[in-house]
Amino acid sequence: MLATTLPAFAQTGRATGPDKEPSTVKFGVDIAVVGTSSQLDWMMGIVESGPFPGGNPRWIHLTKLEPMEILRVIPEPRDVSVRCWVDLSDPKRARLYFATRTREQFLIRELDWSGRFDEVDRESMSQILELSVSALLENDRVGLSRAETEALLARTESPPRLHEPEFATLAEPSSSASGRWIDNASISASYDAQVASFDLPVSHGPGVSMAIMSADARWGAWTSGQYRFPLSTSAPAASMRIEGFATRIGFAYRPFASATSLGAEWEGRLGAGLDFNHVRPGPGTDASVVLVPSWWSRSLVVSAMVGPRWQRGRHWSVGVRAGVDVLPESVHYDVMNGAQADRVFSPWRLRPGMQVEIAARAW
Repeated sequence: MLATTLPAFAQTGRATGPDKEPSTVKFGVDIAVVGTSSQLDWMMGIVESGPFPGGNPRWIHLTKLEPMEILRVIPEPRDVSVRCWVDLSDPKRARLYFATRTREQFLIRELDWSGRFDEVDRESMSQILELSVSALLENDRVGLSRAETEALLARTESPPRLHEPEFATLAEPSSSASGRWIDNASISASYDAQVASFDLPVSHGPGVSMAIMSADARWGAWTSGQYRFPLSTSAPAASMRIEGFATRIGFAYRPFASATSLGAEWEGRLGAGLDFNHVRPGPGTDASVVLVPSWWSRSLVVSAMVGPRWQRGRHWSVGVRAGVDVLPESVHYDVMNGAQADRVFSPWRLRPGMQVEIAARAW
């Protein structure tokens, strides 16, 4: 059906003539996916699973598309011959738009599917992508003209359907796919570093976290735990060794995804938790100071982080974040000189830090 439908839809009534000489420009394809990050992963998995016309495409993640935008002429890189938009925002129907580099030839497709992203959906999407891109790369007369495309988009919101109506009976729309509020979950390994004071070394250590994102891939929740390696510092009155761990829980927000071939997606996190520190006092140069036994301290902390993340294939991503921890109450370590407390170490209440994270998608 796909093979026979494509040529019939591509006829435009334009005058024919001899084929042009093959272009010396290297063929390339840019694919923009309109939908969630998990839908982008799904599309990348379809294309990367086998050979694709024009070689491996460059990917762009969009959260919204106005169909008339495909008519806008913009300077394209010379290695881009075809640009494709795949709109997956409708759980029952995928809309695909194709345009050549000059924005003078267009194809518009609509694919009815189950919305479950199963093998039937996968195979249908793979064939429609390959057939449409191949047609535009191999024939400079295929498709709709600019005027025809503009009239079609202006006349109706629903482009002509690729499949016969009975194709939709192969799978019923999934109510769980359209009604669920959790889009995906991920488990991450990270390494954090933080500056607590000029008097203290940089605090650092490995951590683990888990995050879930909503169906629109914008809002989410996360929780994390981090171990902090021991650090030592000294002063004339006394020395000190601190180690511990930190726990956090909070919300995540992804305001937008950058429309670049790098595919960077910005994410902000806000949360709160507890820092648990084991403090072990040590002697300084003053031999008259009497040391107290070591103890565990607990501090409430509010955390904020922001940074980009890059999707690497369907299941992996890498992120870098800058952040700050805020302690509502100050913490300091003193030496008692009679009734007077002499402050020896005083960590900041605002503590800047960095985090590097590798995340694996759980589902």
